[in-house]
Amino acid sequence: MSETAINNRFSVAALTGKLNESFKKSPLYSNLILSGEVTSFNIWSSGHIYFTLRDYDKDAIINCIMWKGHADKNKTPIRDFKVGDAVELLGGLDLFLPKGELKFQARCIQVDAERVGQAALNLKLLTERLHKEGVFEKNRQVRGIPSRIAVVTSQGGAVFHDIKTTLERRYPLAVIYPFWTRVQGADAPESIGMAIARADTINADVLIVARGGGSKEDLSAFNDERVARTVYSCRTVVISAVGHETDWSLCDYAADLRAPTPTGAAELASPRDVASISAHLDGLSAHLSGLVRRKLQVTVQRLENQKSRVISPEQYIARQKNHLNYCAVTVARTIQTTMSRKAAQLSELSNVTDALSPYNVFRRGFAAVRKDGTAITTAQAVALGDTVEILLSKGKLSASITGITD
Repeated sequence: MSETAINNRFSVAALTGKLNESFKKSPLYSNLILSGEVTSFNIWSSGHIYFTLRDYDKDAIINCIMWKGHADKNKTPIRDFKVGDAVELLGGLDLFLPKGELKFQARCIQVDAERVGQAALNLKLLTERLHKEGVFEKNRQVRGIPSRIAVVTSQGGAVFHDIKTTLERRYPLAVIYPFWTRVQGADAPESIGMAIARADTINADVLIVARGGGSKEDLSAFNDERVARTVYSCRTVVISAVGHETDWSLCDYAADLRAPTPTGAAELASPRDVASISAHLDGLSAHLSGLVRRKLQVTVQRLENQKSRVISPEQYIARQKNHLNYCAVTVARTIQTTMSRKAAQLSELSNVTDALSPYNVFRRGFAAVRKDGTAITTAQAVALGDTVEILLSKGKLSASITGITD
């Protein structure tokens, strides 16, 4: 190292402290006006305001903060500001020493009336245009019990894991077809649209489009017109789950259903519980009974109508006997065909109920462990010497904990 560098030796705290001191002492950095577009805006329970400002024309952002004392004195009420506003800030640069994070500390904020946030304006105009074209009018519901579920999301992320786990827990017979796509970046809209179009070709019962939470910039790919129109053109029922519950995108508006989270989308695409399957069976049974009842009513009505056409008792009896035989055969065939089909459906759904039973899991060699009547799911829930109860497919065991491995 050179002698000059050694004489300028700093610790991290000393360097960041000196930089922060320079910011506060310099008129250039401590008292300036900063303009840009608000891309995130959060009012904390403490009353402090945390937000992000983006350059109008270039790809540059800066994190900003406004303390409660300044926010309370601001001429325009703070709650009147929102994402997409073009604003001017009065304040200075501040370096948060524990994280070495540079922020702009605002003392005053006002709307830049001469320049509306261009991104927000473009999105608003696009939203209005698509709405007038009817792109947001689809509202089909998920019918029956879906068995083929397509999922469009990024590969290797937590989103697909959450969807897959939820579906395996609620309806393990469902087959999941993933379609991987980029969800962020300049080429993301085209990638998302192509993945949705491919997923729509496999005759799935429902199609989930999902992405985890993020900033407005992170979710911008799902506000692309190409994505919205592709979702609208889908033959498959589409559930959109983009971002957090408070985030809405054009993809959400164009979809048939919108879920607040990816997990919520999986719940919408699957039966709620065994009771839902039972209700579906009851519906099939009621439908079958209705078919038989209506067929019998038609037959009886036809018999009544024939009474007025009798020429002689012998002819009437002969004709009605033949017609009754025909009706009996028809009804018998209808009942037999319908019962066979419904019996097959009942058997399939019975298998679903069996699959959801914990005792099937026990018969494959698994067991459930309880302590004082409470299920044990992790090793940390017990201690050495504890007595636990082990439930098997037949009977139960009592055991003492002699060792624990994390």
